[in-house]
Amino acid sequence: GSRFHRLCVTATVALNNTGDWTWGRFEANEFILNASLDPDNVLRVLPLQLTSEETVYDFRGQFALDTQLPSGQLRVKNIRLERLQDELENFVDLPNIDVNGQLNFRANIAGSLANPQATGEFTVVEGSFNAEPIKEARGSFSYNNARLFLGSNILLTEKDPIRIKAQVPYRLPFAEVSPESNQLRVQVDIQNEGLNIINLLNPEISWVQGTGLVELNINGILQQDSEGDIEQISIQPEGLLKIQDGILSVESLKQSIVGLSGSATFVGDRIRVNGIQGELVGEAGTGNILVQGILPLILPLADEDPDAGNPLRIQLENLK
Repeated sequence: GSRFHRLCVTATVALNNTGDWTWGRFEANEFILNASLDPDNVLRVLPLQLTSEETVYDFRGQFALDTQLPSGQLRVKNIRLERLQDELENFVDLPNIDVNGQLNFRANIAGSLANPQATGEFTVVEGSFNAEPIKEARGSFSYNNARLFLGSNILLTEKDPIRIKAQVPYRLPFAEVSPESNQLRVQVDIQNEGLNIINLLNPEISWVQGTGLVELNINGILQQDSEGDIEQISIQPEGLLKIQDGILSVESLKQSIVGLSGSATFVGDRIRVNGIQGELVGEAGTGNILVQGILPLILPLADEDPDAGNPLRIQLENLK
């Protein structure tokens, strides 16, 4: 019988290139590679480092050529949040929101090129939301079967972080496995002091104190083309707002609303206020206040819209 002998190759390579380098839509202006090929056909990378504008990508690990199985750690430093917002706004309106800062993450890579897998953590450094510094933002994620799962806490005040959980379908451009569905889901939970985000979304109104919660569920789809580029993102928010014994300060009126209690629901691009009441106090006098009706979040209600007959109304009674 015949006997096959495996060809053993050992090689090392070191590259350091400061010129422009392009792969698909990805562009790098610095490229560093130190790698070696073992006799067992394993490519060891220490490191592969790419710099694209201010963002640095650093991978250290190994890649088995026979089995197409990668393993190692990927670190990415200084992804600009304002760039991510610009990309997202190509698909989704984000009115009254301005996010800045740098996103750093570390991922442990596994799986295969056809179906890559990863787990890791991320943090935001020097972040701000509508010019207000973010005290802390961090989270963890996993990626499997072309779906990203993540959970994060964002602290805008001393306590009561905003909690976010998300599932996002996304096939990496080089992968073969596609997500089982193109459905995305995001859950946002805000409680008590976390409601200070109201102050940042509308500087005219300031949440002073009180107890309350926002439970927001965002369902939608993310559609990619055959190259892996995002074609479409559509979302449908729904959720609940409850407040109890809240105090709001209204800047232009030099007034406060105390004992504010009630609820509202988020449905699509509008808020349905079911009856929030409180007491108006301040320089202009006192009285009872009742808020109810529909508040559009992005675009005014069209005349033919069924909700146009129920606009947001603020009723004042017993003014003194």
